[in-house]
Amino acid sequence: LHCGSLSVLLIALLEELGVRAEGVPLPAHFVVRLVPDRTRLVGPPPPVDAQLYVDVFDSGRLLSLGDAAALLAARGVDIGPGQLPEFATAASHRQIFLRTIANVANACARAGDEAGGALWLAEARVLQGLCDEADTVRRISGRRGRD
Repeated sequence: LHCGSLSVLLIALLEELGVRAEGVPLPAHFVVRLVPDRTRLVGPPPPVDAQLYVDVFDSGRLLSLGDAAALLAARGVDIGPGQLPEFATAASHRQIFLRTIANVANACARAGDEAGGALWLAEARVLQGLCDEADTVRRISGRRGRD
């Protein structure tokens, strides 16, 4: 399993326990953000830089936004000052699904299975096209769908 798949499992588990969480696709990594329960908050929600993230690929280590920036820097991802909050936006279900397919394709390629990787990427392109087409139909008809 890769960090995106583990994150989906954690999000489902937390939601079963009544804790809201969302996937955050950082460059070269994927984490889970714990979302404060607005019904229990006194005052405004915490700013993005005060929220907690879970790195499921590192045994569930809790991260601050600064910790996430350091993690990316250690992986060679250059994040300038103040840029991480723009990366720290929640992913839709579709984005998580397509990223998972891309990760499987990359794993195939790393394992020397170029044909398998190409097949997975082709599937991702087809699915993305179908999703885009469904979005267009919903926009035209005025109906909303969930990613």
